[in-house]
Amino acid sequence: MLCSLLLAVLGVHYIQPPSASTSSVGYEATGVGVCAGVDSALFDSNGAVGCEKRTNIAPQGLLLRPQPGFPNNTTTAANLILAGGQDNSTITIDDYTLCEDDTVTITVINSNGTSTATVLTESELGGADWNAVTSNNQTATNLAAQLNDGTPDGVTATASSAVVSIVIDEDTASLVLAEFDGTCTTVAVGTRGDAIVVQGDLLLNTVANQKLVFAVDNDAVTPSLSFGSIGLYASTSAAIRFSFAGSAEYQADATSFASLTTGEPALLFAAGSTTVPTISFTGDTDTGMSRSAANQISIIAGAAEAIRTTATATTLQLATTFSVSLSTDGSLVSSSTNPTIFSGFGTSPTIAATGTPAFTVTVGTGGTAQTGVVTMPASTTGWACGVVDTTTPASFETEVISSTATSISLQNYSRTTGLAIAWTASDVLVFRCTGY
Repeated sequence: MLCSLLLAVLGVHYIQPPSASTSSVGYEATGVGVCAGVDSALFDSNGAVGCEKRTNIAPQGLLLRPQPGFPNNTTTAANLILAGGQDNSTITIDDYTLCEDDTVTITVINSNGTSTATVLTESELGGADWNAVTSNNQTATNLAAQLNDGTPDGVTATASSAVVSIVIDEDTASLVLAEFDGTCTTVAVGTRGDAIVVQGDLLLNTVANQKLVFAVDNDAVTPSLSFGSIGLYASTSAAIRFSFAGSAEYQADATSFASLTTGEPALLFAAGSTTVPTISFTGDTDTGMSRSAANQISIIAGAAEAIRTTATATTLQLATTFSVSLSTDGSLVSSSTNPTIFSGFGTSPTIAATGTPAFTVTVGTGGTAQTGVVTMPASTTGWACGVVDTTTPASFETEVISSTATSISLQNYSRTTGLAIAWTASDVLVFRCTGY
């Protein structure tokens, strides 16, 4: 009863279902109010049942279409249709002489959201569609006549001064126009009205399972839910995307929330481990950070734990082989790159190294070599090295006589005479070096 009174006050027509086991015709209940505009009343098999539009151009406002009752309390589902409407759409004949075999496509969208596209093709022979002859005005008249013969359904048209004005019928929500050749015609689609305008709160019924349902497979330019230039839409039935200024930027699904740009952040909805990061990067999801255990954070690179941090310690989780370089103010101090023998140190000398901090050279055969040159990784200026002959330390003293950013040169001396002297074959020289 309250609903009936409210509709009566609003001036909305509706169909009230009959009682059980009675005729299914139903009867009409009409509230106060006047339908504005020409041909503004909506008609069906029960008579005038409401005002679907305020002008003879487009439906506007609220359209209620309750389903009439049927015998024995059987009914079918009913929809509440909110039609925003569409202003007048036009097709202007610019130059009928250029319209040969031209097409105009009219897509009609009815109040249930179903769209039907009709392609009208110009025929100079006066075929099934329309023909461009005599003048722009006559061509517009011919096209309007074609639109009024029922193809497409849902529109009517009038022609004046080479302009075809298209009026959508009561059960048509909107239409879309497309032209093949802009030199023949110019189409202008009417502005669509807002489907729903809410002033105040929009509340769903508190009954369980009430929900808002949006379309699936929208795009970033026309998201289902928009706020100016930003919005949300379902890219698939299992993923929601966030768009900004017409561009998709982020995606959320059952497993993650991630940027769509490679290298930007991605959040995994799962428990992390020492090999699987929960905070990672799009296109590189095996690198990042995770809570690998209670009160423990792991830094992961390439699905391998590199650093582990707890409340009491930070530990490097080093692999069997690794490389480390140490720099101060941009200058290389120490490197994991191995030095190599460039020249000298006798015949077939050898070097054993795991980086520049400390390494050994074993003097080769021959017994005449007094000098040698070692190639180093590039430092800023040079290398400061201390060298000790650990095999005959009482007899020999080896000195660095010159250094560059990429090499050190050595000379062996006698401790008793101070003169240059050859190393003994197989002497082991121990190096300790720092870059500068």
